[in-house]
Amino acid sequence: MLQERYQRRSIAIAPTAFDARGGVDLNSMTRLVRFYEASGLHGLTLLGGGEAHALSREEQVQLLRHVLRTTSLSVFVEVDGSDLEWAKRLVHEALADGAAGAVLGPAKTPISTIGEHVGPLADALGSQAPFIIDLQGLGRADVQSVRDLVGCPSACIGIRHDSSTGLDHLTLLRCLIYYGAMQQVPLFCEGGVLTDYELSRGVDGIISAYAYPELFPAMVRHLENGARDATLDLFDVHLPLLRYASQAGAGLTIQRQIYCMRGIFNSGRNRAEMLALSDVAHEELAGLVRRLAKSDPQVTRSAAT
Repeated sequence: MLQERYQRRSIAIAPTAFDARGGVDLNSMTRLVRFYEASGLHGLTLLGGGEAHALSREEQVQLLRHVLRTTSLSVFVEVDGSDLEWAKRLVHEALADGAAGAVLGPAKTPISTIGEHVGPLADALGSQAPFIIDLQGLGRADVQSVRDLVGCPSACIGIRHDSSTGLDHLTLLRCLIYYGAMQQVPLFCEGGVLTDYELSRGVDGIISAYAYPELFPAMVRHLENGARDATLDLFDVHLPLLRYASQAGAGLTIQRQIYCMRGIFNSGRNRAEMLALSDVAHEELAGLVRRLAKSDPQVTRSAAT
């Protein structure tokens, strides 16, 4: 069953690497995928966090095909409802090339309900396109609308919860699934500052943009071995950097910089339309990375070479 396949799974939200001229750096993307494989991750998403809007359609297809040829990890393509025809074409081409499914992310235009956010997009993709519903940015999504989307004749294979709506909202969704009031699909958390509590409350997996993704499989292993204190100790070491990376609109930019510091990306470059970090932010980030390397030396051994 799909929900068993993704239980306690760790999926990385992969940033796009750019070279010195601003082109997509496929060599760095190859190193990133190899790093994810070595880190015990189960999958990755591409074109998330609005990055698709900074890439041409040709670049999006090129990136997807390259990564799908490079790895056997589950690959998901993130799309939104800003262009339904393109989203449909991109997802179906990715599926034909071996992608595991899509993540339906929030569009840039204001949307008031989860039904407006996902409904038209799910209809456009059709019932043969597996997808995960991303609740990020939608606030306390109407539970009935979520139930309808999960239960409709679609191929919904998961929900990514928005931690800003609170742990009790997460528990509500968990209970609806557990007691059969909602179709059984995996419930993912976002891998942010509440991950320790979200794991305790029964999430089935993590979909995160954190640039030390090896943290999450390690936390799960500790929990499965009954070592909750070790889980919390490990998480506490990463908490300052997780908190820093949670700045609105800066997550993938920070992630790209850290991957450059770790020797995975050749460059931390952004495109002109993307948020750039100030000199002060670079210094702050470098300090946090140095502190983390002292507290958790395992992370330095995981970087790609």
